[in-house]
Amino acid sequence: MIQEELFNEIFENNFKRIFLYCYNLCGDYEESYDIAQEVFIRASQEGRLLEEGFNVKSWLYKVARNVCFDYFRKIKSKFAFLNLYKVSPYYEIDFQTNETYEEFHQLLQELPVKYREVLYLRCIAEMPYKELAEFMDLSTGTVMSRLSRGKDLLREVMENENR
Repeated sequence: MIQEELFNEIFENNFKRIFLYCYNLCGDYEESYDIAQEVFIRASQEGRLLEEGFNVKSWLYKVARNVCFDYFRKIKSKFAFLNLYKVSPYYEIDFQTNETYEEFHQLLQELPVKYREVLYLRCIAEMPYKELAEFMDLSTGTVMSRLSRGKDLLREVMENENR
């Protein structure tokens, strides 16, 4: 019973973040929801999830990323895969409303994924630099460089939107 309660708590605390991450990568609401559900099905079968000191949040993001890549390989859609390789500068946005997040999501879709993903994980998911670097199997310097370049690109997109 305690394990079920702990898993429910993990689900409640992380489902929305994982769903939004998947939505950010694939851009399809229904597929993102299905992918997020698959992540938690896998999580329910992962024994380490309940171990003390196990980084649940990072593991969930990694599984979500892998399931998203599996989705793209499965549909073999060149457009969707290119869209994956197409993320917030630190300005005030209230992501509590779906409308604001949707506007932001549309701006992110204009960026290459290598920038979109790192910006999402840092700015929306609030993943620390070191954890982000480990998760993406990159150096911290590369993560910081992608964040900087991604912010610059996002500003350009935002400026073009305002024209």
